[in-house]
Amino acid sequence: MFILIIKNIKKKIAYTCIIAALWILALVLSVYISENNSYDKLSINDRLIFAYPENYIITDVFTNTESAECNASINNIPVNNKITEFSDYESLTGKFSFKYPSVFRLNEQNFSGNEILYHIDFSDSTKSCRGFVQVWELAGSLEEFLKNSSSLSELNCKYFHSKPVLVNKAPGFYWDYAILGSDNIYYKGSEVFFKIENRIYRISYFVPEKKWNSKQENLFWDIVNSFRIIK
Repeated sequence: MFILIIKNIKKKIAYTCIIAALWILALVLSVYISENNSYDKLSINDRLIFAYPENYIITDVFTNTESAECNASINNIPVNNKITEFSDYESLTGKFSFKYPSVFRLNEQNFSGNEILYHIDFSDSTKSCRGFVQVWELAGSLEEFLKNSSSLSELNCKYFHSKPVLVNKAPGFYWDYAILGSDNIYYKGSEVFFKIENRIYRISYFVPEKKWNSKQENLFWDIVNSFRIIK
């Protein structure tokens, strides 16, 4: 009986030592991993908080101007300059409106004695990504207008694709192409054309082909889908 008790104690000591060794090993591994994989923390309005690897970079935080003010911080360092908000452009005379990134610069140009009624340029701070919104007054069909335009556009294009789309229930066409610019750089062109009554609306966006990504694509379609005709 005495020998049985001694054996049980030895087993308990052995189990305890194994558990302690495993615990110490897990602690050492966690310290090693945390030291070699640092994490930053992103906090938005103290409502959304998440961690991400330090070697990752958060380039933009998108929010809606109609929602509450958005404040973001990384490890208590403000990053409000990385927040991209959308502003409204409304042409009372042209009776249309659309949303655009607030960091973009807009420039409205007037054309007298021309088929182009309205032309609004927009570009980012580097002016490498730019586009425009145009309103044309034409009696002819949209298909005829695009046929004449595409014959000129395809001259310096690496590729060119066209497909039908709906913009606010109005039938139109989407152009997807890469065109060689005057600076000898290829630009990804995304354009939407649609006609309502005797007016053709054109929304265009151009980005250096190497900079084109899903973010730029979503930005273009956000602008297109926000376009409204003011009755």
